[in-house]
Amino acid sequence: MGKTVLAGMGLRKAAMPAALALGVLVWAAAGCVRSAETRFYQLDLTPSGAVAGGAGLEVGRLEVADDLARRDILVQKDATEIEYYADAQWAVSVPELVRRKLDAEFGRAAAGEPIVVLDGEIRAFQQVDVPGGAEARVTLHLRFRKGSQVVFQNLYSRQTPAESPSPKAVAQALSRALEAIAADIEADAAGLPAN
Repeated sequence: MGKTVLAGMGLRKAAMPAALALGVLVWAAAGCVRSAETRFYQLDLTPSGAVAGGAGLEVGRLEVADDLARRDILVQKDATEIEYYADAQWAVSVPELVRRKLDAEFGRAAAGEPIVVLDGEIRAFQQVDVPGGAEARVTLHLRFRKGSQVVFQNLYSRQTPAESPSPKAVAQALSRALEAIAADIEADAAGLPAN
């Protein structure tokens, strides 16, 4: 008795091993091709000496807008376009980076010195592309609190040249910008009424 073969079944059986082999090759090739490894950055937490230290300043809660809420490093391409580095991120959140750097600059308060707590918003913390390179931009709106009372508030902003348009150079430039802002904050705190 003869076999009955449905039309197309022979083609499907023959195509199965070829499709399986192609799938294995694609899977093996995908394993060999690696995407760029993510690199992590932080600020230079070495005190610059721009602040005398023991200023009685403590950094409280810092908030950020959605574009800075990510750990990705923000690049402002022009007035209306932003992007993020695909292979570079901050090691911690932007508010934590800023808090750590300011804490390093201010040092510990002297014993018995009244504490002024700084809180507010981080409005800019990014690389800004400029003709021929990049700059780092930091803008902070800070409130100075003694207890629950706001005794002073100010907008601090610095734009510092980066050696190159790279995450490492921008991290260094952002560190320098925060050092200058820390000195401005200390000067403002020194002018506060003693009570």
